[in-house]
Amino acid sequence: MKEITIDESSSNQRFDRFLRKYFKHTPEIKLGDIFSWIRKWSIKVNSKKKSQNYRLVTWDIVTWDNKITTEKNADTVLKKKSKKIADLDLGIITNHLIHEDENFIVRDKPAHILMHPGDKHITDITLHDIMVSYLTQTWQWNATDTYSPSFCYRLDKDTSWIVISAKTFEALQYLNQAIRERKTKKTYHTVLVWDMKYVKQNIPQYVSKKFITYEPNRISITAPLFVWYNRDSWRSQTFVNPQKWKESRTDLHLIDTKQHPELWSISLVKVKLYTWRMHQIRAHASYIGLPVLWDLTYWVPAVNRKASKNWITRQLLHASWYWFFDKFKDKDTEFTSWLPKEFLDIFWNKY
Repeated sequence: MKEITIDESSSNQRFDRFLRKYFKHTPEIKLGDIFSWIRKWSIKVNSKKKSQNYRLVTWDIVTWDNKITTEKNADTVLKKKSKKIADLDLGIITNHLIHEDENFIVRDKPAHILMHPGDKHITDITLHDIMVSYLTQTWQWNATDTYSPSFCYRLDKDTSWIVISAKTFEALQYLNQAIRERKTKKTYHTVLVWDMKYVKQNIPQYVSKKFITYEPNRISITAPLFVWYNRDSWRSQTFVNPQKWKESRTDLHLIDTKQHPELWSISLVKVKLYTWRMHQIRAHASYIGLPVLWDLTYWVPAVNRKASKNWITRQLLHASWYWFFDKFKDKDTEFTSWLPKEFLDIFWNKY
């Protein structure tokens, strides 16, 4: 019988969210398993059935029979994954570390790495695995602890970002609330197909001009966005949809343009977001005919094939600056991540 006593760091969490965090280092246990165990009384609180939205309090005791989790154990997969994690060198783990204090860990997320394991990438090393390795090697942290440092937001695999993890549940709640209330700021850099200076003269006919504001070297896009699940591709996509209104605003600030020998005109752009919709930058940029380079979802393959010949293998989108007010230190806090090699090569080094 497994028994966990809820302490202050784990209190005031929903029952289902606590279990999701507890089992997140066990990729073979799916979200559906957790909800099924709650419904069937397989996991109890103080020996009683509780609903998934029950708020845990200090000294609650969560119990379950170990058989329900061992039945989901995939030994071969876990052994492969464990060996990969064990082989991670501390130097590699700390290479992208930007900042650490008693409340937050901030690091650079390289492109091509997942935040968390998924059904199709169970044995892949994820950012979560790197975080666990860092904590076990520097904190002597135990992966079975009821609270583990958690990422404050999720990121696309192919986008490079500044990633913030909360060391404590209080810090996680604080930054998540700041994000919901739009009290954080972040800046992106991206490479767009075509020359941004001439987009006004070549705006697609389907684009509503009331959603576009032009200034010298700046375009503001306020087209409303709607997220739709595409059953054919098994993924969600974002589209401009004035009928299903979701307020959205993206500002594009031109930094440089280049006549590339194979990619035609390209623009290096700084992006400021006023709203945080899924795929907002990619959807807005594609809508006005300036798609993100090598965006497989929102642009045609021809340009991407040319980009691949130049060793570009991911969408050129990078979150370079993040700001929020840190109540724990009572001051503004900001972090910067410099442009990755792909950006430098395509604009200044190779051509």
